[in-house]
Amino acid sequence: MGPGSHRGWVLPTLAAAVVLAGCSAGVNTDATATRSVTPAPVPGDATPAVEGVTPGISPDGVENASSLEAAHRRVLSEMSFTERTVTTVRDTNGTVIGRRTLVVRRDAEAFRLRFGLEGDLRVGFEPRQAVAVEVWSDGETVVQSITARDGSVRSEPAPNTFYSRFAIPGAEPYARTLERASLRRVDRRVENGTVLYAFEADGVDSLGTFGLLETTPTGSATLRAVVGADGVVRLVVATLPARHGGRTATVEHVFEITAIGTTTVPRPPWSDEVVENGTSVPRTRAGG
Repeated sequence: MGPGSHRGWVLPTLAAAVVLAGCSAGVNTDATATRSVTPAPVPGDATPAVEGVTPGISPDGVENASSLEAAHRRVLSEMSFTERTVTTVRDTNGTVIGRRTLVVRRDAEAFRLRFGLEGDLRVGFEPRQAVAVEVWSDGETVVQSITARDGSVRSEPAPNTFYSRFAIPGAEPYARTLERASLRRVDRRVENGTVLYAFEADGVDSLGTFGLLETTPTGSATLRAVVGADGVVRLVVATLPARHGGRTATVEHVFEITAIGTTTVPRPPWSDEVVENGTSVPRTRAGG
């Protein structure tokens, strides 16, 4: 099966955390990030002539989120890649209160998803529900390994329909947020032969709380983003002050695309028994 041919399956992306965590996991697409600051002047030699080169991008920033999202989806639908989404809550002294991580690896033949929770993060889980989930699929077979809070692990077949609700691969909420935010600086740089455009903004309001419960923003957010000349949204970092579980905290949300064209997706060893038996298999710990 060649690149871009996926036998009808669709890749769980950031949205997978919505189901796994029982709540919204991304940037709040219903909210409007308000333009509350005026873009600072950009030195002439730092302003990239990007209009007409990168879809949805102009020298002033992201001006068409739909075009940028379409380019992101088009490029990655034909390539292997790794997507990493991490939401971290820190105390006032920098100590990590909790962290939610979602990593998806995809190549032409399969995808592998890993989702995990650490610390005292308010995401709607009951004490004995899952704190780690791993999913592997080749487009026909789907298996998952679930680790509960008590340490028990079970591996089992998973329905294709569960994962088919998620589009591949998406960056719409991030493109939309960058379009609405007021850019403070736009830079152009080249890394390993790839042209990248860097964006920064502050004073961004109404980003939401990235699916966290008992969390209320107490101030405006700052944003950092890196977009490739091909339209791939490679990095978005949003940081905002908040109250989380009654504590003063800082929430950091990171979305990152890496290993474009070089990601491989090995089949986890625990999947063999599940595929062979077609039933749930208890295990003492996650493997592979």
